[in-house]
Amino acid sequence: MKPFKQFLSLQGLALIGLLFALPLQAQPVRDAGAEGSVIFDQVRVFDGQSSSLSAPTRVLIRGNRIIAIGQDIELDPAAQVITAPEHTLMPGLIDVHVHLTFGALSMADLTSPDLTPQSAEQAAAREAEAMLMRGFTAVRDVGGPIFSLKAGIDQGRYLGPRVWPSGATVSQTAGHGDFRAPQERSRRFFGEASRAEQLGATFIADGRAEVLTAVRENLRFGASQIKLMAGGGTSSAYDPIDVTQYTFDEMRAAVEATEDWGTYVTVHAYTSRAVQRAIDAGVRVVEHGQLLDEDTLKKMADNDVWLSLQVLRASTPDMDPLRRAKRAPIIDNQPRVWSMARELGVRLAWGTDFLFEPDLNHEQNSYIPLLAEWFEPAEVLKLVTHDNAQLLALSGLRSPYEGRLGVVEEGALADLLLVRGDPIADLSLLADPDRNFAVIMKDGQLVKDAVVTSELAGTAWELVEIQSMDDQRWAPEDPARYTLELAVNGAATMTLDCNRGRAEWSSEGPNQLRFSPVASTRALCQDDGLSERYASQFEWVRSYVLRDGHLFLATYADGAIIEFRPAD
Repeated sequence: MKPFKQFLSLQGLALIGLLFALPLQAQPVRDAGAEGSVIFDQVRVFDGQSSSLSAPTRVLIRGNRIIAIGQDIELDPAAQVITAPEHTLMPGLIDVHVHLTFGALSMADLTSPDLTPQSAEQAAAREAEAMLMRGFTAVRDVGGPIFSLKAGIDQGRYLGPRVWPSGATVSQTAGHGDFRAPQERSRRFFGEASRAEQLGATFIADGRAEVLTAVRENLRFGASQIKLMAGGGTSSAYDPIDVTQYTFDEMRAAVEATEDWGTYVTVHAYTSRAVQRAIDAGVRVVEHGQLLDEDTLKKMADNDVWLSLQVLRASTPDMDPLRRAKRAPIIDNQPRVWSMARELGVRLAWGTDFLFEPDLNHEQNSYIPLLAEWFEPAEVLKLVTHDNAQLLALSGLRSPYEGRLGVVEEGALADLLLVRGDPIADLSLLADPDRNFAVIMKDGQLVKDAVVTSELAGTAWELVEIQSMDDQRWAPEDPARYTLELAVNGAATMTLDCNRGRAEWSSEGPNQLRFSPVASTRALCQDDGLSERYASQFEWVRSYVLRDGHLFLATYADGAIIEFRPAD
């Protein structure tokens, strides 16, 4: 066996990159055999469209595709087998209305003179990783700096979901995307682009010629769709909700330029007047629309125009008073619009639209069960997987990824969740991804794997070392006193035989490596040097790898690595 420290000395700090600090999609979390195959065994499947789960079955993944589904799949000894009875395999979640950068920063952050494109990207990258670890394997970013972040995710520099980027929003002067501070003058008359434009947040474009240029700039950088501001908004200071933005000719120019590239325009709009104009101009998708009347919704259905809706929570005290006032009629009217749009057959998609309140991001999953006010549970699952994927597919050849998403079908891309239990019977399972998502797979790679499979069943290990991302380490004097035992049924027990007493924890469920250390652990182990910081790592195990005979656990907390060796 190659000692962990020796490996570090040979590779320097690259160990962390080789194991877990680099995005996990860059390498398998466990040895998946020569062909890189994964087999999910004894799982029930939600395929993205059905009203019920399948009978227990097997699903074969090879590369980034679902190759086969069925009980007749042979358990190839070269494949990685994840045996998970009483678990549901379903498509990865999709959120079609995110702002990865704007959602990662507060208004104070955005207006700070210290904000740079690099610092904004780092903040957005952290949120992108957290979003993927909540089970969102694909998102549509509908406005803001995104191209560099998306490239970083796709190249493996960051961990995050697939991103369908819009790039900078396109807005008229005094429109919803006019983010200028009071002292910033018009570029057209005074010659200097606003700070928001320089950061890649928006284009302020007036007249057909400027709109064409703004749209083509975004397409040049890789936009998969174009986001146009067609009406007033709640988070902008200068445009009342009722105003209609962009003339028909300006809007039509955006549609013509976008259609020439084989994709579509989506518009920010709440009112019927703004949406009627957008439909007439050839717009394919409307974001928001909470103030629409029945005639406009019928027109959307007749013209196959999508409505990308949200379930907005009540305003918070942290919001600006003007924003709270502008949101009031929208929140009041949203139940009626959800109901009418469904009854009239409007094509619906769902997103969250978190802006300028980073503390809300961790609640993303909790917004999904709220949809049960208007849909049956299976319909909710279909909406946030299959239906949202259909909206992503509108990008056509401008889609940044080839393949089908939102379904568990042969030939589809392997973006998958393994959920503990039955989410059709209990939608609330989706609201707690840390506890209930045993596996998160993106593009065929396991980015979270908390399932204990047969290769570990009945094994015993002793602790070698805990290493944090900043290279802080703790190693026991006697590894045999700190053990991890896995029963044949996958139940795990962690035992710390510390100088002041014995601390023993059991995993929170069968077939998982997630623990809740007893409160007394710090007191029992303080003479051993096992601080609360190190003891808490065991609560946040996200995946494991077997390498050179040692077992390595990767954690969310501090990006730590916990190393074990086989017990004697």
